[in-house]
Amino acid sequence: VGSFTIDFYLADSQTFLLDQNMVTFPIATLIPGVVAISAACDTNPSGAPDCNGNGVRDDCDIAGATSLDRNSNGVPDECDMMPIVAAEGARFLKTQLPAGLVPAGLGQDAAIVVQCSGGNERFAGVPTGAALNISLLTETKGEAAFLPSSEWGSPVNVAGVAVMPETTYSVSVELLDGTRSESVVVTTPLWGDVAGTEVGSGPDGFADFRDISGLVNCFLEDVDAPPWTRCDLFPEIPDGLVDFRDIGVVVGAFLGDGYPYATPVDCVVP
Repeated sequence: VGSFTIDFYLADSQTFLLDQNMVTFPIATLIPGVVAISAACDTNPSGAPDCNGNGVRDDCDIAGATSLDRNSNGVPDECDMMPIVAAEGARFLKTQLPAGLVPAGLGQDAAIVVQCSGGNERFAGVPTGAALNISLLTETKGEAAFLPSSEWGSPVNVAGVAVMPETTYSVSVELLDGTRSESVVVTTPLWGDVAGTEVGSGPDGFADFRDISGLVNCFLEDVDAPPWTRCDLFPEIPDGLVDFRDIGVVVGAFLGDGYPYATPVDCVVP
């Protein structure tokens, strides 16, 4: 891999000689500027960076203009923009956008895009801010919040009727110009599963007495309590509060009650 400066437009041919290797570029990339190139872009040798998993080396994606690299760090923009996402309980997707939406040169407002397995895309709305920082999903892109990463908060807790237990989600970031990150895939835990076998551990795949105890600790604001996002099980739209009604819900889950709320028809019903 090397670089050279193109100071002309190539009108009819896409192929030229570089270090005795014939190299081909899409004509759209042959414009004045410094272009990273590779003489072996037809293959992806084992271990070569391929952050977007398309079978093409990152440097070749950039050289061939199938990926942008507007901060010139050698990483396709769609990978620089990937959010950090965790399924924080059965009803929240804890999401953190890259600071300044790295690469910094992008400098655009961004939306959070969520898609349940087999379902439609939904978009995060304006977050509430403060400690809870809840963002409810909207059905249409026109209702999406496009904000600087600093205004989304770190993290933002994405919720809504489409965020439900035992469901797989793809979460990505989209800029105003349509550039979209690679997706992060997460799966929410079992309904009523808020605590694990050890103090402070996460869901363990069962709804049992530990979960009831965890909800009580949440209510009491005990230092060893699970995060509130795991404990907020009532009402249908999370309200950021943990009280006796939430404890009642987890007791119901322990007794075998199913998920009590309506589920979107386009998502896989738990």
